[in-house]
Amino acid sequence: MKTKQIILAAGMGSRLYPLTENIPKGMVTLHEISIIENQINIAKKNNIEEVIIVTGYRSEKIIFENITKIINDKYTTSNMIVSLDCALASIDFTECNVIISYADIVYNEEVFNTLLSSKYANSIVVDDNWLDYWRERFDDPLSDAESCMINSSQILTDIGQKTDSFDNIKSQYIGLMKFNSNTIQFMKSIISDDRNNDNSFICLGKSHNNLYMTDLLRYLISQKFELKALRINGGWLEIDSFRDYNISLKYTKVVDYLLKVLR
Repeated sequence: MKTKQIILAAGMGSRLYPLTENIPKGMVTLHEISIIENQINIAKKNNIEEVIIVTGYRSEKIIFENITKIINDKYTTSNMIVSLDCALASIDFTECNVIISYADIVYNEEVFNTLLSSKYANSIVVDDNWLDYWRERFDDPLSDAESCMINSSQILTDIGQKTDSFDNIKSQYIGLMKFNSNTIQFMKSIISDDRNNDNSFICLGKSHNNLYMTDLLRYLISQKFELKALRINGGWLEIDSFRDYNISLKYTKVVDYLLKVLR
């Protein structure tokens, strides 16, 4: 079955200033390769049928050949689900698998291949080797880490909640996932309903514009969708702050026009 990829790249990346003063954070470069360019290069190398980039802030700076660009013009007042909604409402995703990735993550081709080759209907990449990395990124790892609970069948049972205990963190979600066409169509329908009614259907207490991807994942879990945890040990980095950027320079090098993550 064919596979398409959605890169969610609408955010302003204010924590990366001044690097993002004139470019979106997905266009920040590591060793002269931008984060988004690295994702596109890996996708093309692995024969992904179509790459769709949802842009917003400084959209005009995202220019690549043979990609589909969709603009979230509400990027200043919305979170990731609105960007995902823009893609799902604009592109035909029937009869294909769909990879969704955040635009501020760098991952090895090996990590991507783990996801691409997954035989499960819905797969979420999580990092078991996260804690040492979080300790380098944050003075207090629990200030940023979120819950990630996995049962004995390696199915996610909870994700994306703030927690004050390491007991609630069995691994760490990295912002890279794959869904089959049936799940994507369900997501499209439920997101559309939530948008049209703004009734906090996906996540009680949050308006549609404030929904994160993890809110949608938690809703899928509540609806008995099996989200398989694909457990990795490093091989990826998040560039969300200037501190992250400096760490990422240390842990990456260019190999065959791709960023190799050394961590």
